Amino acid sequence: MKETIKNSIIGAFAIFGLVALISSSNTAPTVIHEGSNTPESHVWEMAFSHGTNTTEGRGYLYNKVTGEVRKMSRTFPSIKGQPARDVGKNYIVMKKID
Repeated sequence: MKETIKNSIIGAFAIFGLVALISSSNTAPTVIHEGSNTPESHVWEMAFSHGTNTTEGRGYLYNKVTGEVRKMSRTFPSIKGQPARDVGKNYIVMKKID
């Protein structure tokens, strides 16, 4: 009786281990936009401007597909009529002026 219980427990753990091993080998595919061969992670490119003694540097994100530019800074001033911003959690989308 003890031997049967012992073998059952060992068999259950063996099956569980095999299922875990097989399921962990499946990896999610890389997301690729339809109509292009560029993965989503390669669409955005980041560049930095260097600050001076009186100003801090800023980061710029450039979307290579749409051309959108996002300007980032830790200390953006608040905009009149808009609620206060959280420091370090915002960006400004730059727009082309015709």
